[in-house]
Amino acid sequence: LSIALSSASLDRELLWKSCDKKGEVFGRNSLGTTMSGFNFKPTDEMSGLFLSDALMGEASEEPASSSAVEERLIDGAPQRKRVRDTAEQDAVLSSDIFDALGGTLPGNPIPDFMEDSGQPSGRWHTQMSEDEIVKFLAFFDQGKPNTQPVQHSVNFSSMNFNDGTPATTTSRISDITDIANNLHTQLEHLRWDQQQMLVPPNPQVLEKINQQQLNMIRLIEEAQTGLANILETTLLSPPLLAQTDRLQSELFFLMASVKLFQEELYFMAQPNASAAPSRCFATLIIRKQPFPKPIKQNTKSSSSLEDPVLVQLITAPKCDCQAVTPVKAVMNYDEFTNTKATFTIEGKQQKLDDALQARFAELRFKQGTRLKMVRLKFTVDVQFVQLDGMMGKANLESNLSEPFIVMTNENQWESAESNLLRKALFPAPGRNPDDVASVPWFRFANTIQRHYLKATRQDPANPTRPLSRYDMDYLHRNQFNCVERVVEQDFDRFWIWFGKVMHKIRHQKPFIFLWLKGVVYGFITREDAERVLMDQPSGAFLVRFSDRVAGKVAITYKIVDMGEASIKHFLLNPVKELVTLPDFVQQRETFTHLLKLRTDFASSAAGPIEGLVEKGVAMKEFYTRNMQPIDGYVEEVPP
Repeated sequence: LSIALSSASLDRELLWKSCDKKGEVFGRNSLGTTMSGFNFKPTDEMSGLFLSDALMGEASEEPASSSAVEERLIDGAPQRKRVRDTAEQDAVLSSDIFDALGGTLPGNPIPDFMEDSGQPSGRWHTQMSEDEIVKFLAFFDQGKPNTQPVQHSVNFSSMNFNDGTPATTTSRISDITDIANNLHTQLEHLRWDQQQMLVPPNPQVLEKINQQQLNMIRLIEEAQTGLANILETTLLSPPLLAQTDRLQSELFFLMASVKLFQEELYFMAQPNASAAPSRCFATLIIRKQPFPKPIKQNTKSSSSLEDPVLVQLITAPKCDCQAVTPVKAVMNYDEFTNTKATFTIEGKQQKLDDALQARFAELRFKQGTRLKMVRLKFTVDVQFVQLDGMMGKANLESNLSEPFIVMTNENQWESAESNLLRKALFPAPGRNPDDVASVPWFRFANTIQRHYLKATRQDPANPTRPLSRYDMDYLHRNQFNCVERVVEQDFDRFWIWFGKVMHKIRHQKPFIFLWLKGVVYGFITREDAERVLMDQPSGAFLVRFSDRVAGKVAITYKIVDMGEASIKHFLLNPVKELVTLPDFVQQRETFTHLLKLRTDFASSAAGPIEGLVEKGVAMKEFYTRNMQPIDGYVEEVPP
């Protein structure tokens, strides 16, 4: 059998009042309602109330007529059906509650025939345990907004960051995280309230919901401004930087959702809105993406440590729509003057899942984009129910993805990354030629960190070796002379040197593994290297990037000859680089112990050096050959 229940809200307190201390749930027999072996009879609190009215939080003064009962009940109907009850309220006839309680459809219920008077009562009665009542309430609470804070991916652990980040910064990020989570809960309640609105809406209800939406938009804008301010005034550690990126994505989602709600609300406020054809108040939104970055053709767009593109269909509260096609990825040609340019995309179609999300984990691009930036947008065809009850069709489009460049080979990486970084740092096109494009140093450093972690294929929230505070200080002092703002021309000069360094770290093996392990010191000037090694024993050495020869590696080492110590510098030229760095070091008896670095972000707090390590311990796993000299042969031919 089925029970007539309102599709509106469940008055939980009133329902609990209908339960006696033994856990008996009661209702009026005039409804003829039975449910999985337990039935209902009225108590004093429920006198004159129908169970369905109790669930709606409303009371009826008169018992239901037999015709009303017939309207409410559909014998043997396991699925939900829309009907009208005597109070002209939408109701749902459902047998799903049996499954919710772990029960089965009962046979004939046992009547409680006798009252104290000994006369037949005509009422049904059964016992429910407290656990059954909890399940019962939970079943009817499914459509209601959760009153508890919603848990989201933007949860922020109030960990103690020992990376030099000011406590005020971590506190501000934590506060914005709380705001985002609270906004998610408010959005859920706002959806519920707007869903229950009549069309045309009551003016007072309309104004109340409108003010809630405007307040949410204001809070989102303030949170977005707060994040932008943090990125421009603080050098963030990778975990905090990843957290701000997640927050920016969540705030974008919240803003898109609230504005969609607002568009629907304004449409409902129009005269004769219920009779007018309406557009589909729904849209696609990109929730996650691995861009911006260069991608090699025929290679998956996301690495194993990156989020693939995730697209979600979001709808306004009263919008009832269903996708009739898969979600499709379409290329958007930002920089192409030839509008006929076409590129083949593999894995470009995905169906929406039950959460209305499509995950594009196998995106591949078959042709290069000739070092020009492109973006993705996503489309889907839907059918939807208009407010006038008629069916409509619509094609929905997502926002554009971040830009990316498809490379035909790895040699294009430096140019591709330069174009994407310039776009991220100096995005304003068509500016006055007399204006000098510039960004605050901290925003520049945070952007470089983000692109570096993508380029070296590291986990952005927990990298093996990020650019440390020491590395950033080196770049700030030696490449930008400690300026407060970086201008575009300085970026171009910087990238000529840094782009080759990045490409060497990214592309050369086993150099990248040496770098990640801290075997390569990297960013240190010639003079600082000499000072560091002067206090070390003879044979100590470090591996650094050359200041003057972009992308080249130098070995600075200490020797003691005739009791006199000196520091030497050896530049690995292209001929020498035919031999790997570990093999080259293995061949030289002059090099005995390596200065190994700490690889954490805060390495400048107590100095970047971890210790002095014997070269075989540091590099042995990367040796490719047995370099022991063979008797009767010299190791090298002198010039």
